[in-house]
Amino acid sequence: MAVEFANPERGILKVTDEGLAELNSQSEATEKDFQFLGTVVSFALEVGEVFPVTFVPSFYKLLLGQSISFNDLEGVDALLYRNMN
Repeated sequence: MAVEFANPERGILKVTDEGLAELNSQSEATEKDFQFLGTVVSFALEVGEVFPVTFVPSFYKLLLGQSISFNDLEGVDALLYRNMN
């Protein structure tokens, strides 16, 4: 199932230059698709299962209800972060 989320043709996730997965804002996925992904990831974390996709740190922070900041951009696009910092 996780592999299907990462499938580039489906487009829910995209991979950063660092090899981490992030949500793809350009995806044709519906809000329900994103909600389902969140449910699956949350369930895997809750029961201690390994989810075979490594997300950018800001994704985990959002799952935990933590705020994200400009510094979290480094985990998504290190080059952009360095150029803007």
